[in-house]
Amino acid sequence: MTRRPALTGLTAIALVLALTACSAGGAAGPSSAGAGNGSAAGGGAPASAANAGGGGSAGCGNPAGATVGAAGGAYASMLAGVICGMPNIDPCAYLDPASVQALFAVTLDTPTTDHLGNCTWPLTDPSVGDGLEVIVNVGQGEGPLDADMGIGGDATAISGIGDKASWQLLAGYFPHLGAVKGDTTCELTAGGGNAQLKVPTSGTGPLAGIDPSAVPGFMTKFGQLCNQIFAGLAKGGPPPSQVASQTTPQPKVDPCSVLASADVQALFKAALGAPQSPLTGECDWALSDPSKGDGGLTLHVDRSQAGLAQDMVLAPKMTSLSGVGDSAEWGLAVGVDPLLIATKGAHGCELAVTGDLTQLNVATVAGIYTTIDPSALPGFIQQLGGLCTKVFAGLGS
Repeated sequence: MTRRPALTGLTAIALVLALTACSAGGAAGPSSAGAGNGSAAGGGAPASAANAGGGGSAGCGNPAGATVGAAGGAYASMLAGVICGMPNIDPCAYLDPASVQALFAVTLDTPTTDHLGNCTWPLTDPSVGDGLEVIVNVGQGEGPLDADMGIGGDATAISGIGDKASWQLLAGYFPHLGAVKGDTTCELTAGGGNAQLKVPTSGTGPLAGIDPSAVPGFMTKFGQLCNQIFAGLAKGGPPPSQVASQTTPQPKVDPCSVLASADVQALFKAALGAPQSPLTGECDWALSDPSKGDGGLTLHVDRSQAGLAQDMVLAPKMTSLSGVGDSAEWGLAVGVDPLLIATKGAHGCELAVTGDLTQLNVATVAGIYTTIDPSALPGFIQQLGGLCTKVFAGLGS
């Protein structure tokens, strides 16, 4: 959800620049947070909130303002002065990581904040979902929260969270909760797929909905995160040393570095372009000349169990393959595209052929959908297995 508090024109411009500057400087804000959040100086935030979640530079209590000021020049200095006077609120700094992780079936990554009340707690496997988005406003009133809750349709009241709270499933699907405590509002959204959540679902695959009988219990746990934030703001939040130790950065694997493009090219007739890594743990190879087709290969390294389960729904009949890692199995996604999943030790390798199969360096059979010739399929699957073997070697397993 996007928060647009009632700010002066100057402050709104300052926030846009602040978020842009923070992103360029490495302090990325939430993927879906809009042009800012937070209240102007003196807007009702507890004095202790001015330094919650980390410090700033000398003379500036908000790191976002310090980042803007570093750009230099009179205009940047003026904008920085506005932002420096805003409370530095990092909602995720008040959350117990174990409590957040308990809601998710996928390992959480390190949270990011814009220091203006918006933070995102992403997943180590972003292909499964968007993790948790948190928006906190102090002294803004309930208007912005009510507007966001109104987008999702009817909301259901829930007790025991702040002074009052309500929840809904956005589009009948994504958990969304808003709460109020005094002059502070807290908004939580878990978007991107219920497979990321540790909750029973009615059905399988990426579009599975939460089992209706499990929704109330999940929302109660979900709302306790807002209670943690309300309590943290009242106390002034955890010390910077505790904030720094809340999360352990997950090792990042460059999936495009563990498999040589020449080995992938051997599977294709047409030339492949340079590999691209659009998501953490994913590497894609596509044809260099799109006019020759849309064929390609996607590699996922160390994908989460939830992510693997989503893909295996597309290929419900999986067959074991020996000689690759500790275990391996393959299938045909939607009955056409080869999919291979293998594990070795703590590492995983998933290879998925995509698009036009006529571009593969293997015999095919024409029909409503082009398929790999059944007599050539076993050999092709062995080639895919060989790629996973090389991936494991590249990962050092």
